[in-house]
Amino acid sequence: AIVLGKTNLPQLMTSFESDNPLYGRTNNPWNLKRSAGGSTSGEGAIIACGGSPLGLGSDGAGSIRQPSHACAICGLKATHGRFSMLGHAIFDDGSTYTPQQAGPMARCVDDLVLGMSVLAAGGWRDVDKRVEHSDWPTQIPTDVRGMRVGVYVWDGILDPSPAIRRAVREAAEALSRAGAIVESFTLPDPARAVAVFFASAFARGPERLKEFLGKDRVAPCAAASVHPLAMRQGIASALAGCLDVLGQRRLGVLLRILPDPRKRIEEARAEHVAYRQFFLEAMRRQRLDAVLGPTTGTVALPHGTANIGAFTGMYTVLYNALGLPAGVAPVTRVRLGEESDRRPGVEIVDRLIRRKIERGSTGMPVGVQVAGPPWREDVVLAVMRAIEREVQANGDADYPRVPIDPVRPTGR
Repeated sequence: AIVLGKTNLPQLMTSFESDNPLYGRTNNPWNLKRSAGGSTSGEGAIIACGGSPLGLGSDGAGSIRQPSHACAICGLKATHGRFSMLGHAIFDDGSTYTPQQAGPMARCVDDLVLGMSVLAAGGWRDVDKRVEHSDWPTQIPTDVRGMRVGVYVWDGILDPSPAIRRAVREAAEALSRAGAIVESFTLPDPARAVAVFFASAFARGPERLKEFLGKDRVAPCAAASVHPLAMRQGIASALAGCLDVLGQRRLGVLLRILPDPRKRIEEARAEHVAYRQFFLEAMRRQRLDAVLGPTTGTVALPHGTANIGAFTGMYTVLYNALGLPAGVAPVTRVRLGEESDRRPGVEIVDRLIRRKIERGSTGMPVGVQVAGPPWREDVVLAVMRAIEREVQANGDADYPRVPIDPVRPTGR
């Protein structure tokens, strides 16, 4: 491979909006007023622009999948433990479960297959003994006939935008046409998954983030992650109760999942293992080979809305908590009149998402997320490829082939 360069990311790698004091902001090639996702935002943008055919990202809460969804490219987060993360900034100190894992990003699924055939070719344990050995198959399944795929359109926390729901339905229909057995799947206690993620990944609270930050000022997009983690658990719980009374259920959910610094590391580990078994058992009961759902609750965020956009990222955080392989493939774009159907109500989160994120989103790309059992990236890729081929063959004018108005991005 010929390395072309390094691309931009948000400060501390903890935001779905890429902006930092050193290199500035990354813009979305589909709409320069919107984010290219995060944290592997620069990679998503340059691949979408045709500046590079293949890239590497790392994913701690959706950092490969969010940019893939935002920029209309394909991305895959490998099973946790597939690759070494030596040399990569890690938020924990090695004593807790690390949700970060690397993976390839490209313009099509076949290029992801090529990337994985090289990245997973072996030899990682010679470099890092913590890497769990698992052979990479010489052939990826060529079709999905007979595969069982569970489909969901809601994570129980945030209702997705209309175009997101439609994309999942169209992807499910594509899989049915390709011969897969598609059935409904209910995510088992997704709020528990997010709580497990925060308890495991940030067991030391904001201390590790502050160590990385040093004396640097906090960029606005990173502040949305740093400040909530600094809140004491007792205050967060009390505030969550008050928010429930005021009808702000979504804000209350977010506060309740913040990590408790008093919790022992062993407890966090045990909760992670228990939930992973709980989720995989739900898949086994339905004999599912893969699950299909939204990548996030909305399309790419407008610049400056990372604090609101944090609510939309729970869909990707789920598979970091589980450590399962998960990938994203583009399906469609937001149609005229399809931007939002959120009803003006008490929930301030819904009102802000409607006004600040969904408004003006017509034409933005939409991807879907596919996940599978541990070490079965080949199954995930096979399902993604079937969706890609069927959607393209269907001749949908809304398929995001190239940026709507290709212009040279002013961001880096």
